[in-house]
Amino acid sequence: RRVDRMPVGIWSALRDFAIALGSAAAVSPLNVCYLRPRNQDNMSKSANSLYEITWWSFTLVLAGLVLLPVYTQLPGFEHLMPNFVYIVVAITLTRYLFFLDISWLRDHLLVQGALSILLIPLIFWMIQSLNSFITFFDEQGPDILIRHLEKDFGEIMNGYLKAEYRFFGIWAVIAALIMPFRLLYNVWKRYGAGVRSL
Repeated sequence: RRVDRMPVGIWSALRDFAIALGSAAAVSPLNVCYLRPRNQDNMSKSANSLYEITWWSFTLVLAGLVLLPVYTQLPGFEHLMPNFVYIVVAITLTRYLFFLDISWLRDHLLVQGALSILLIPLIFWMIQSLNSFITFFDEQGPDILIRHLEKDFGEIMNGYLKAEYRFFGIWAVIAALIMPFRLLYNVWKRYGAGVRSL
């Protein structure tokens, strides 16, 4: 009975609203029309920021743990910075290779194109640094950095240094070689889906 007593103007407004919703759904039948919460975009940006901060924190902590023995026991090691770059590049690019679809970079097409170009000089620099590392031991001797250490411990440190440097160096170079193709494929796919953001 209360519904029957509602003013005619309210019924007209509700009818017009229903017709408007039906028209909006008819314009794009493949899309689901729904009312988005106002804070959904803010929540999505917060989640992406937390995701990036977590990964970067993990990467930097891992790099610090890997390089800590080298930094404390081999103070004369001249290739510490390239070693750090190898670890960060290897982990970060591998993450984007596999999880690009859920990263902040997914819809930034211009940024992906620029990054693809910037990776080219980075690849050459990493290869040159890796070659310089090998040449350093060939010229100075395989035990140049461990002569001040005890023999057994020095051999362990020497093996650790060469193994982790080459491992992360080769890993970073391979990831950097593959990454431009992954980015260009994602740009092509997202552009075909109608994304035009920079």
